[in-house]
Amino acid sequence: LRFPNWSSTLGWRASGERRDTIDGRQVLTVYYANAGRTVAYSIVSGPALARPAVAGGGSGAYYVQALRVGSRHVVTWREAGHTCLLSAAGVPAPVLVTLAAAA
Repeated sequence: LRFPNWSSTLGWRASGERRDTIDGRQVLTVYYANAGRTVAYSIVSGPALARPAVAGGGSGAYYVQALRVGSRHVVTWREAGHTCLLSAAGVPAPVLVTLAAAA
């Protein structure tokens, strides 16, 4: 999978990255910045994780689920068999859904 370039279309510029291992899975996160706000876009290696038990919307590749974890909004979806997540504090869930749809 490739991370999107949202700078020219949506004004979010890549500002950093991070690599983690969680439960034996590699997780690559790219951070995007816009107007003092930061969004984290993570892709989890291996087969897709189980979907969270929350309502979602869309269809097929564009089926996204939004939830709140502490102070962060999180949007998750599957792409090419992997789990993708966008998360942020101070960025409303509808903005994250818009970014997910443009990924």
